[in-house]
Amino acid sequence: MSQSMRHVYSLLPAATIDSVLAFLQQHEGASVSAIKSGTGDRFDYGDSGMVVAHHLRHPAA
Repeated sequence: MSQSMRHVYSLLPAATIDSVLAFLQQHEGASVSAIKSGTGDRFDYGDSGMVVAHHLRHPAA
């Protein structure tokens, strides 16, 4: 199984996921670059991308 198929919660700290999801709620459709710069570069592209992909597949999560 590829890493991108694994459940995001088994790969990232809940605080990271919550922060990125909060940003997405305020900035719907934000790109990974916008998330990175909008959160003060606290999260790298890979982490943000995993959260975005998870959110797109499971919007209610």
